[in-house]
Amino acid sequence: HMKVVAISIADNGPGISKGHLQHIFEKYYRVPQGDLQKVRGYGLGLYYAQKVVEQHSGTIRAESKPGEGSVFTITLPLEHDGE
Repeated sequence: HMKVVAISIADNGPGISKGHLQHIFEKYYRVPQGDLQKVRGYGLGLYYAQKVVEQHSGTIRAESKPGEGSVFTITLPLEHDGE
């Protein structure tokens, strides 16, 4: 049995639709905002966050509802069996 710590970060932003949510950890992926990009970036932040979490044997996941915001949860092991 492995002990873990879970960290959740929530916002009250515009939310992410289900169709886009499955892609947000892909390198260079940005949720389309029409012609106006209010948020600048290269679509790398969540990709790199996932890679760092995975290097620490953890997971990161996102839940979101359009118009209500998003919740990102990072789960990291505290210790491994036998250590």
